[in-house]
Amino acid sequence: MLSPADSVEMHAMVNFMLEYHGPVYLRTGRSPVPTLFDSSYTYQLGYWPTMCSGNDVTIVAIGIMVHIALQAAELLKNYGISAQVINASTFKPVQVENFIERVKNTRVVVTAEDHNIRGGLGSLVSELLCEYYPMPVLRIGLKDQFAESGEARKLFQKYGLTAENIVQTVLKAL
Repeated sequence: MLSPADSVEMHAMVNFMLEYHGPVYLRTGRSPVPTLFDSSYTYQLGYWPTMCSGNDVTIVAIGIMVHIALQAAELLKNYGISAQVINASTFKPVQVENFIERVKNTRVVVTAEDHNIRGGLGSLVSELLCEYYPMPVLRIGLKDQFAESGEARKLFQKYGLTAENIVQTVLKAL
């Protein structure tokens, strides 16, 4: 399962899918997003790119939530908190050792997804850390519920999928 953070990553993933032999699913939203990657970006199956470095907290985000996580990382600087943001662009498979090495430098992990936290990114990250490097994990996403359809900005606000909510979650955790 692939979930691009911007149009450049989407293009790279589609090119990957054309050559890949096996099932693959591309999950994307309908809202326009700013470009994060430059044109030289190459998608690697299972690799989660670091979007910004930090040593207090790791925010692992997927899809459009990568943009919101980067906004939260900027806001956290006002509190003297350094946030690493990781783009979980491939839900499965994951390069586990690479991911674990990067989170070891921080004290807590927060996941951010526009999806149900049960069976989603929050569950995946919790399972990986439970098995390979136990540390606190807090999950931001839809609770175990169905969301309605509507304008993305309003729905993200309603369900707490905001930079401000990520910041408040980090502040409580640290």
